[in-house]
Amino acid sequence: PTGGAISVYFPFHLQKRFLYQMAGTLSHQSEQQVVENQSSLQQTPNTEIKGVFGTSKPLLKDLICLKVTPTKWYDLGLQLNISDNELDKIEEKHSADIDSCKRKMFQIWLRNTPDATYTELKDALDRIGEHSVAAQLLRPSVPVEMISSAVMPLLLQSTAQQHLTSLHVPQEVEHYRTFLIASYKCVKTTEDQWPPVQFQKYIKLATVLKVEDFMKEDDCTKAMMKGNLKIIKRMKQPIEMEKIGRFEDGTLASCIIVEGIPGVGKSTLAWQLGRRWGKKKILQHFQLVIVLRMRDERVQKAHTISELFYHPDPDIPKSVSKWMATTLGENVLLILDGYDELSSELQIGDRSIFARIIKGVELPKLTVLVTSRPSANRNLHQLCRILEKCQYIEVVGFGEEEIREYIDHAFKNNLELKEQFLMYIEQRPHIHSLMYVPINCAIVSELFREHK
Repeated sequence: PTGGAISVYFPFHLQKRFLYQMAGTLSHQSEQQVVENQSSLQQTPNTEIKGVFGTSKPLLKDLICLKVTPTKWYDLGLQLNISDNELDKIEEKHSADIDSCKRKMFQIWLRNTPDATYTELKDALDRIGEHSVAAQLLRPSVPVEMISSAVMPLLLQSTAQQHLTSLHVPQEVEHYRTFLIASYKCVKTTEDQWPPVQFQKYIKLATVLKVEDFMKEDDCTKAMMKGNLKIIKRMKQPIEMEKIGRFEDGTLASCIIVEGIPGVGKSTLAWQLGRRWGKKKILQHFQLVIVLRMRDERVQKAHTISELFYHPDPDIPKSVSKWMATTLGENVLLILDGYDELSSELQIGDRSIFARIIKGVELPKLTVLVTSRPSANRNLHQLCRILEKCQYIEVVGFGEEEIREYIDHAFKNNLELKEQFLMYIEQRPHIHSLMYVPINCAIVSELFREHK
C-alpha cells in the first residue's frame, strides 16, 4: 500500500530482529536479503516497537468490547479483586444479560481501582486462561510496508499456531478435570463414621498468616487454648480463602504450607478449595486442582506422578502425568492433605515422590499446597527452606459467630434442643472454650444429642 504506513499487531515478545529473521526463514530468503531487511530497519526512523496500551488508563468503552468468554466474566471479576458479594449482586440483577454483567463488573473495577492499568487487566485475563484476549492488550506495532507481503501470511499463521499449541490441553486432561469437579461436589462419609456428618454446609474457618515471632506465637497459643479467636486475629493477619496462594504484592506462591492442630479443619479447607475451584469461584488460573489424601494407601504406595492420581479409566492418569511433564506442572495446584500422616521416610526421603514434589525436583512449575499438623513442621520446613516463594498459613478454627452457625445447622430440626444446648455450654466455659476446634464442636453437640 502507498500513502503512509499501516500498522499490524504482534505479541509483545516478537522483537524487531526476530521478526526479520523469521521472515527470512519463512519465505526462504537468502541470508543477504535478511541482512538487508535488518539494515533497512535500523536506518528507518520512528520504527521502535512499543506497547499500544501498556500502563495507560483503561477506558470503559474499550473494556466492554473485549471478547471475554461469556461464562468467565465472574472469574475475571475475582481476579480484579472484586468481592464475591458484589459479583453475586451483579449476577442476580443481570443474570440474563452477560454484556450488562461484564459492563457493571468493569465499572466497579474502575471505581475501586483508580490506578487501574491494562497491564493489570492482561495479567488477570491470563490467570483465567483468556490468553488470546490478553495478547491484544500489550501489542507492539510495526509498519507493514517494512515486511515482505509474501512473508506476512506465513508469519501470522506461524505465530497463531505457536500460540494455540501452547494453550492446547489434551482431551484426557479435560476428562480428568470433569472427574475432579464431580468428586469435589460430595462429602465422603461412611456409615460408621463418628461423630457423624450432621450437615454438608461449609462453615467458614478462620485462617491467618503464620508469623516468625516466637513471643507472639506463644501468646497466640495461649489464646487458642482459651478459644479466643479475636485476640489471635489482632495478633496475626487474617487471610481469606480467595487470597490463599497469593502474596500482598500480587505474586503467586510456589508452595503453601497450611498448619493447624488436629481437628481444626485443615482437610475441610483443602476439600473446600477443590470444591470452590470446581464451582469457578476461586483459583481459576489453575487448569487442575488435585486433592490427595496422604492417609490413602494407594497414594502412599505411589512412586511416580501418574500413580498418585485416580480415575476409573487407568489410561487417564498416565495421560495427565504426561501432559504435566510437558508443562513442568504449570497451571496445576496439587494439594497434599495430611503430610504428617506419612512416615518420616516418605516425608523427607530422597526417593519419596512427595519430597521431590515439594522441593521442586519433580515438576518445578507445579504449585503445591500441603496441610499438616505442627508435629511435622521440622521435616516440612526443611524441604521448603529452599523455595523462594513459600506462604505459611495457620487454620485456627471457629470464632463465636461460626460456633453459633454450626449449632444452628446441627439442631435445625429441634429448636428446643438447640436452646438447651446453648444454655448448657454457656454455663460451662471449659466446654465452650473447646468448641473453636470444629471436631470438638461436632463431638460435644453429638454427645449432647445422644444423651438427651
